Formats: sequence, structure tokens, C-alpha cells
Amino acid sequence: MKNLILLLLFLPLTFYGQQDTIKVMHYNVLNYGNTTSYCTNQNNNIQDKDNALQEIIDYTEPHIFTVNEIGSSNFAQERVLTTVLNTQGRNYYDMADVVNASGGSIDNMIYFDSRLFGLAEQDVISTSIRDIDIYTLFYKDKDLATTQDTAFLTCFVTHLKAGSSASDQQLRASMTATMMNHIENNMNKGNFLLLGDLNLKRSSEQAYQNVINYSNPDYKFYDPIDTPGDWNNTASYANVHTQSTHYSSNGCASGGGLDDRFDFILISEDIKNNADHYQYVANSYQAMGNDGQHFNDAINYNTNNSVPANVLDALYTMSDHLPIQMNLVVDQLVGVEEQQNSVDITIRNPVKNRVYVNYEQGQLKNVTLYTMMGEMVTNRQVSGNRAEINVSSLSEGVYILEVVTKTGQSVRKKIIKI
Repeated sequence: MKNLILLLLFLPLTFYGQQDTIKVMHYNVLNYGNTTSYCTNQNNNIQDKDNALQEIIDYTEPHIFTVNEIGSSNFAQERVLTTVLNTQGRNYYDMADVVNASGGSIDNMIYFDSRLFGLAEQDVISTSIRDIDIYTLFYKDKDLATTQDTAFLTCFVTHLKAGSSASDQQLRASMTATMMNHIENNMNKGNFLLLGDLNLKRSSEQAYQNVINYSNPDYKFYDPIDTPGDWNNTASYANVHTQSTHYSSNGCASGGGLDDRFDFILISEDIKNNADHYQYVANSYQAMGNDGQHFNDAINYNTNNSVPANVLDALYTMSDHLPIQMNLVVDQLVGVEEQQNSVDITIRNPVKNRVYVNYEQGQLKNVTLYTMMGEMVTNRQVSGNRAEINVSSLSEGVYILEVVTKTGQSVRKKIIKI
């Protein structure tokens, strides 16, 4: 992947335009669609969770929605899409493929507004505890047909090992070390989000230090609210706690009230510094439903006006975690100029069924289509100045088309498959 993306750097791009605001939400949905000895149909009823999550989605309408603790079956993960997201007049949410490399009963997933994003690539890091899922989205700029370019956003969704013992902490550290090594060895730095229930009690824990003080500063993550400390059961961090929404446990949901900051969205340096078209919106990060006044209490005890009453009740019913929300702005990629080595190749984006290549200056020799991971999809010899490639069977995403002329000149173009 690194080698292919480095080749694209030889195509200088000039961007100037407006911005869109992207709403991102992460949520531990507490054994959604997964029955255990302690989370049953009585205390974690899926119909009740459907209704509660729909209230939350109706209120927030996120463009990117990632989850932990969803059942690993297709049934559970597709149910959120069809029963919760694509309802109430919405029909535009999509999801990634269901992957459960680690074989656990609960999994991660990403859902996204397909009017704004498509799934470019998907990967997974399998660990002894749970998968760390990697989802790379591409932005569907409103002028995509003109710009023929996009901006990528990669979401690392993880659910670290729970528990307070030394072995639990070591397993969490091992998971984040594995993830960071994978990123450095397989990916170029870019627009990265780390989203998940990290089960951390304090910022000094090695698992957290592995990501915010990584040895290679190009790949380290940043806390958007820059709030290090001993979060567990400390009143001074009441406004950032995300667990538990319940004072008394019902057997499934944990009790004790809000006293832990388990849930996070962390950002890469590129997002922090607006280096590649995405930037964090200052002061947009929040634990939804946390008014800072419910330390060691249930979120619906007495008065909590941080969200409407129906949403507050839904948050209490849905999970023992609160969702994390934040906003990004993304540049609209208008007015792209590409250096093409004087080879004037005409290609229209986006494409649905066929890619048409037109070269008015001479004869073509061959056209090759690659995935963004550098895997060859097709290679065709061409006679004449036109070529046609059937892409109807390909997954939605971004591909690289390499065109070589009879005189040996070449050009690479991004193809946006919708």
C-alpha cells in the first residue's frame, strides 16, 4: 500500500473550496443482538434496544457511526442498519462487511451515510481477545465528477480487554502495540480515527501510552480534549465519564453510576493539523448525555437537561455506556489540477458499471486497474484510442487505473466506483 500511494504523489493536486461538517459517533451498544448468561431477553431485550437506539439516531443523525459489543452474527449487525438506521425516512445508510476473524461472540462495525462516504478498503487485525477493525472511507464530494479525486478517512475500531488486573492491563497494552505496529508497517500516515471502548482507568496505563506517545511521532494519536489523568472514580473528571449510565445493575448493565472514561475517539496528527483535508472541530467532542453533574449517579437521576428527556431515557435503556460524539470538517475538493506528463486521458468519475478511457492524441497500449492495496483487478491490451472496462461486479470504493500509450507514456487516475 505504501508503494502505490507514493506513486500517486507524482500527481500534484491543487485544492480550493468550501467545507462540509461530518458528525462522528462511537457507541458501545452492550451486547446488542448477543444473548449471554447475564444479558438476556429480559434485561437486554433487542426490541427495546431497537427503539432506544432509534431515538438516539433520530436525535444525532451521525454521518459515521461505529460500535462495539454488537453480536457477531450478520443478523445483529444488519438489524441495526435496517431496523434502526434506515427508518424514519432514511434510506442512505450503509455498512461494511461483517468480519469476525477472532471468533468472538461480539464484534465491531461501522455504519456510514452513503450520500457522503463510500467504503474504499476494509481490513482486520486479529488478536487473542477481539478484532481491531480497519475501515477506510472515501469522501463523495459534491463535485466528484469534476474533481476526479477524494479524501480518505481511516477508522480503527477496537474494544480493548476489560478488567483491572495486571494481566488485563498487559493484554490491553499488547492489543494497542499490535495495532500501532500494523499501522506503521503497512500504512502511510493520514487521516486516522481511533474509536472504541478502551477500558482504561487512567492515562498512565501502557495501552494508552502506546497510542498517544508512540515511538514514531508520525503515527501517534491525540486526545481532542487533551484530558489526561486518573479518570476512574474521580469527581474532577465527571464531565468526561462515559460509563455507567446506571446506578444499580440490572444484571446486564453495570452499575455504580458515571465514574469511568472508557470510551474514546482519538485523532491523528493529520486531522489535528488539517494536513490532508480533514480537521477536528474545536469543542465538538462530548459524551452525549453527560451534563457533568451525575458523578456516581444514573444519568436520569433528578435533572439532566443535556439532551431531551426521551433521548436521555433512550441512553439509559440502550447501554451502560454513553456514545462519544465529535465533528470533523472536510474540504470539498473542487478545482483539482493534475500533472499528467502531457498525456491527455479522458475519464469520467464516478463510475457505476463501466470505465471509458479516451485518448485523442494517439494509440493506447494497455490499461490496468488496481485496488488501493495495489492488487491487480484487470489488465487489458488495447488497440486504438479508446478502451472500456466493465466494473459492474466490483465493490464500491476507490481504484487506480494505469493507462500506457503506444509511445510508452503512462498516467494514473483514481476511479471512484459507486
